[in-house]
Formats: sequence, C-alpha cells, structure tokens
Amino acid sequence: MGDRRPVSVETDLQLITEVFCFPHQGQHVLYAPLRRKAMLVNSGAADLIARLWQGQRLSEQDLASPFVQTLREAGIVGGPGEEGSADVVRFQEQTAADYRPTELTLFLTTNCYQRCRYCYAEGGSRNKTMSFEVAKAAIDLVVQNVLSLGEERFSVGFHGGGEPTYCWELLVRCTRYAQKLAREHRLRLQLSTATGGVLLPSRARWLAENMSGGSSLSFDGLPDFQNAQRPIRGGFPSFDALHHTVKLWDAMGFSYGIRATITRESVRRQADMVSFVAAEFGTDKLHFEPLFACGRCRTSKMLAPDPEEFADYYIEAKERADQLGINLVYSGARTDELTDSYCGGGRARYLWVTHDGDVTACFEVLERDDPRSELFMMGKYDPQSRSFQFDLERLGALQVRRVQNLPSCADCIAKWHCAGDCMAKSALAGDLFDPTRMERCIINQKLTLHYVASLLGKEETDHDQESKAQLQACVA
Repeated sequence: MGDRRPVSVETDLQLITEVFCFPHQGQHVLYAPLRRKAMLVNSGAADLIARLWQGQRLSEQDLASPFVQTLREAGIVGGPGEEGSADVVRFQEQTAADYRPTELTLFLTTNCYQRCRYCYAEGGSRNKTMSFEVAKAAIDLVVQNVLSLGEERFSVGFHGGGEPTYCWELLVRCTRYAQKLAREHRLRLQLSTATGGVLLPSRARWLAENMSGGSSLSFDGLPDFQNAQRPIRGGFPSFDALHHTVKLWDAMGFSYGIRATITRESVRRQADMVSFVAAEFGTDKLHFEPLFACGRCRTSKMLAPDPEEFADYYIEAKERADQLGINLVYSGARTDELTDSYCGGGRARYLWVTHDGDVTACFEVLERDDPRSELFMMGKYDPQSRSFQFDLERLGALQVRRVQNLPSCADCIAKWHCAGDCMAKSALAGDLFDPTRMERCIINQKLTLHYVASLLGKEETDHDQESKAQLQACVA
C-alpha cells in the first residue's frame, strides 16, 4: 500500500510520509522508509492506516488513541503544514548545468586474460585500448573541477569491459600522472581498480601499494564455480592464480571486496560461498549479484537463477554472513540506505570514459554499436580541441530517471532502496522507465520485506519498546 497522501476531510489529519503495510505472522508491519520506522501492529491499527490513506473520516475515539499519538510522534501523520517535515532524507535535484565531475572511472581496454562465460561485455573478443591522451584529458578535467569547486579530493578508478591490468603500462602511467597532480595541487587522491585477480605477484603487490581505495575482485564464491565460469583464455582454471593474489594482498593488509555472479548452477550454494570466503580470504566485504542474461550468455547458454530461489538462498547466506562477520550485499536491496537513483549514471560528480574516448552513463554500455548507446552515451573526447564535449540534453534526460518519476514503482515497498534498479538492465528488458519488466523486482521486493520484518526482532530503545506496546494495544 503506497501513500497518495489524501487528507481526512473532517479531521484534517493526513499521512505526511510514504507508508506501506503488509501482513506478517498474524499481525501487520507498518513501514515508513523515509522515517526509518518499522512497527508491528494489529489488524485494527492496519485498518486505521488504510482508512486514513483512503481519506475516510476518523472518529474522536480514533484521534484520541495511543496509536495515533505514536504515529504523530513518529512523523507519520500530522496536519497539512507538516508534510514531509520529518523525512530523514532530502534528495537533491540536479540539472545538466550542474555536471562538473570530480570522480573518474577509466575503462582502459576490452582485452582480458579470462573468458568468463557470462561476460556482459564479452571481454577479450575485441582488441581496443584507450590512448593516454584521452586518459590524461579526463584526469585533467576532474582535477580542474575539484580546484574550481574549492574541494580537496578526487578519485580515479580503473574498470572495464576488459581487465584493466591487461594494459599494464597505461595503468601505471595514468596512476603516476594522477598522483603527480595530487601532489602539485595538494589534493587527496583515491585510486581503485576492478580485477579478475589473475596477476603476476609483482603486479598484485604494486596494486596493493598504489590503489589507496582498494580493489573489487571478481570471484564466483567457490573454486569449482570460479574455474567453470571464469576460466583463463584457453579454458584453463583461474582459481589458483586468483588465490595467490588474495594471499599476497591479505599479507599486505590490502583492502579489497569480492563480487560473485550467482548463476542457476550456483544459486543454492550461496551460504557455502560465504563460509569459504570467511575461511580463506581476509576480506569482510562480499557482494552477490544474480546473473542477468546478456553478452556472452548468448553463446555459453548460461542461465540466470530463478528470482524466488535466489532470494531464498540469499537470505540463508545473509544469516551465515552475519554470524561470520561478513558484510554481504546485493545491489537491488540496499536496505541500509535510502536513495532515489540506483547508481551514479548521469549524476553531477561522475565521469566515466570508455576505451574509445566516449563518455558513458553506464558501466555496461561501452560500445557505440550497443543499441543502448543512444540512451547512455553522453559525450566524447574531441582530439581537435583536446577536450571532452558533452551532450547536455541526453544528460538531462538521464537525470530524470529517478524513482519518484517511475510510475510503475509508485507502490513498491523497495522503491527507496533499489530506486528503480539498474538503468541498463531495465533498458535491455525493454523500457528504461519501467523496471518492473525485470525479474529482479521479485528479488528486490522479497528481500526488502524480509529486511523490514527482521527489524522488529532487533534490540530496541526504550522509546521504541514503549511505542510498540502502544501500537499493539491500540484500536482493538
């Protein structure tokens, strides 16, 4: 039940924030995400909320109940002038004119040591590498923006449709140049990279010494899945090489997180993956994503997991992770944060540059021959002027893609956590502005419902306990 915020005419009382109510263990859970409130209530209380949501008359007895008083104190109901006053998050509007990025990601190459069977970019199938001229211009631009904005830090990340370390000399040269500018202008610099972990020890050590922001390591959770799904070019197993990299990083105290792709074959082993990482690796950061069929899946025939099954086994894995001190996350149910946009695509502080010098708004749209490039390519490096030219009209169109502007998300309990989910996957499914075409919605809603219900079992403050007692005693 999503909030349309009608006013109860005779009582002048209204919902002043978005409210959802759903049955749970014979009672009902009331969830106000923008207030960070979850309450267990009985059916009478749920009925009162429904009547208020529909604009029906509330009796004097209703208005005098402890429940309504608790709702007032929680910032859930109030007078017309109170609308939105207690929301814990304010989402800033952005325009294309605000685009002055200070955080850069360079997609250095399409080449790769591995041939992952599901790679969205089909890494290694093309031979393209960014020129240092493009990389230097991008680094110069973000530094100029930092200085003009009076800020003190910038970041440079290396990612790819390929393996960033494949073009090693370029990676080192970009790193050294960014470090040089940081010293000259007395700025703080954060460097980071994504990698498949198939590295020479000397290169793994260099990354640990230079990537101050850490690394995202692609590892599919267990050795057998890693070797089968992420082989080295030629079909050779990749786990041993990755494991050597990890052991070196752990010995050096390097910060890294692990990202695993969950397939139909591996979906039921998620808890085992958590246990393996906790036992073998030094990181406490673990990220699971269900396979989204695209790219090399067309030829490998790898399949996405059933969404209900992914959610069920993810919940089991999350419980295991909590027990072992592992921070397990999935991007569509980031229930510990509130946001109106799924990612930084098109946002004012991000500049993402492809190997061809294109400016993209998505990590998954890196080529002009991708049909989605008409939506996501929002600029290009111009060698004549030695500068980047931006399509501000396209940038502005992307900035409109916020969850409050997505009608299909209006009544979804997960809306302020998944924020309409991934733009590129939504576009691939058929409609940039209708993410409900994706099966990920099933996962997002189920995990959000589970999260909200689990909040009720956690330790509460005295005020929370008092409020719950009032709620459970209200409106028989």
